[in-house]
Amino acid sequence: MERFKNKIVVITGAGSGIGRSTALRLDSEGADLLMIDRNQEDLDATKNMLKNKNSRRHFIKQTTFTILTAGSARSYAANEKLNIGIIGVFNRGKANLDGVKNENITALCDVDSNFLSAQSRNFPKANQYADFRRMIDSENLDALVVSSPDHT
Repeated sequence: MERFKNKIVVITGAGSGIGRSTALRLDSEGADLLMIDRNQEDLDATKNMLKNKNSRRHFIKQTTFTILTAGSARSYAANEKLNIGIIGVFNRGKANLDGVKNENITALCDVDSNFLSAQSRNFPKANQYADFRRMIDSENLDALVVSSPDHT
């Protein structure tokens, strides 16, 4: 399935854990990945695991900026909101969620049910998930915000 074909996904912490798992899953679904990690070796390892090695991919170490290849971004009307799924809703995830809270938050995902429950009160229409793979399979998303901790 290629539900994310022609979509760009930014993944921080792509060198390990949830970030790596998300990168591998979205790669299998055709996404163009902008992967960021503090550890270049871990990031290279993730890169080598990708199935779509011949397609357009971007790999960045400790940098923050936006890359949009000409013609790759979907345009939206001024009053149209993105359907966004959030992976990781507490600490850094909460700060990232606050940055997109004016969009249409359709799904929240966190392994900690207490954090998930607390954030769901702010987004009562959002579906809740403990497993990001189920969220990706179930939701029709325009964007993902992935905030996973680096415990290495």
